[in-house]
This record gives sequence, C-alpha cells and structure tokens, in this order.
Amino acid sequence: MPCGPIYFDRPDVSRYDQVKHLGIAQDVPNAENRHLRLVGQPVTLSRNPSKMAAAPPEFGEQTDEVLGEFGFSAAEIAELRQSKIV
Repeated sequence: MPCGPIYFDRPDVSRYDQVKHLGIAQDVPNAENRHLRLVGQPVTLSRNPSKMAAAPPEFGEQTDEVLGEFGFSAAEIAELRQSKIV
C-alpha cells in the first residue's frame, strides 16, 4: 500500500512536485461554471484513463436530500432552516 504525508493546509495542491510529476491535477467545472482544480487518481491506466466527470457538491447542496434519507419530513427540514440549524 503506497503511503506518505497527507497535506490539507495548502490551497493549491497542484503545486506539489509529485502532483505535477504524475500530471493528476484536473480542472472540473461546477454549477456556476467556475473551475475547481482537484487532484485526480494517483494511478494512471493506459487503456482506462480516469477523469473527473463531476465536481463535488457545493457546501450544503445535498442537505435536504440527506436529511430526508434520515427520515426528516419536508416540514421538519424547513423548520431546521428557519431556526438556522442547517
């Protein structure tokens, strides 16, 4: 299993030497059509190259869906929003 340091504090991980060397930084458009620079798969396959098909969800984008899956009704979710809990 490959292992090494994990860095969370740098806003632009595409500057890391290993990320540059592997060429795994990818631009992914989001809903507002601004591009996010994310790090893709660290392993490259010649016949099946990976690419990011979609950006990660925006902060709070799936809150109602997740709360609904946990059994909250639409009215309860609205109440949580009104109370500024979510």
